[in-house]
Amino acid sequence: MKGIIEKKEEYLDYLDFAKGIGILLVIAGHSLFPLHFAIDIFHMPLFFLLAGITFHIPTNRSEFLLKKIDRIFIPWGFFSIVSALFRQIVPPIKSITEPFNGPLWFLQTIFTALLLYMLICMYCKKEVIIHIIIFLISFYIYVLAKNHITILPFSIDRALLAVVFIHIGKIVKKHNMYVSMNVWRIIVILTIMAIIYCIGLYFFYKNYAGVEGEHFLSLATYSHNYFLFWFTCLSAIFVVLIVSMLIKKMQPLNWLGKHSLIILCVHFPFIQRLNQFIASTSLYSGMGIHGKVFAGLIVYSITIAISVFFIIVCRRYIPALTGYKWYFYHKNNE
Repeated sequence: MKGIIEKKEEYLDYLDFAKGIGILLVIAGHSLFPLHFAIDIFHMPLFFLLAGITFHIPTNRSEFLLKKIDRIFIPWGFFSIVSALFRQIVPPIKSITEPFNGPLWFLQTIFTALLLYMLICMYCKKEVIIHIIIFLISFYIYVLAKNHITILPFSIDRALLAVVFIHIGKIVKKHNMYVSMNVWRIIVILTIMAIIYCIGLYFFYKNYAGVEGEHFLSLATYSHNYFLFWFTCLSAIFVVLIVSMLIKKMQPLNWLGKHSLIILCVHFPFIQRLNQFIASTSLYSGMGIHGKVFAGLIVYSITIAISVFFIIVCRRYIPALTGYKWYFYHKNNE
């Protein structure tokens, strides 16, 4: 078998495929499906690691900053404003304490993390020094989590942990982009990663099931068991990466991955209300696990349909505000 990734086009296909899997997992994690902790432990770290795979050390800091403003910061600001306006119009759900459009935290975090990682790479010329800095950052986050310090200004705690995953993604890119692997080696690695993930989930469920705030966002999982978190999280991410490298392209999934930013930004307010409505029906409460799964599929399908509608609207009518069109970067370089 030829190298998993040999051409730029295949490489981009594999990234979109992985993002497609990731965004479907995000929706599943916000839906009525059970066992969310199995998804929460790795679905957002997956996106941070993918950002590391596409990361390039910039030769021009201003150019890098303008690109990230166009692709991340402007959409974050736009959807934050829209969400705040709709929050005043749409009645709140009294039983839910989460923010109206909580997933927007990801854009703020990835923007900050990419800037931090850019500075680390530009001012630390030796790779070994960068590795040491990333290890120290990881240990610092662990100390913060152990001491229950999980809310720092501008969500720096999340951004620092995202920096670690970005760096791991950069390492993955360096060592896997042109490596030839035969089918059996891929199958063995995939099997090992899947087994490690399942074992990690078992120990997390056995020891920490029901612990309040047990998900990536609060860093609680990180504080429970430092090494178990990394083994479980990274093994799941590598399963997604390997599957994506093998398949590379499945048009609907790649399309969702290509537009995952919009899906992330629009799905949550809708899925919250769909969850509330479906959960109040006899379908969810009176049919056992089969009813819950079926109810989850209904919510899942409607949410994806709504997201696709907004992708079309954003691309056609407001591309500069939603990351589809350069606003500052080309204007500055024309």
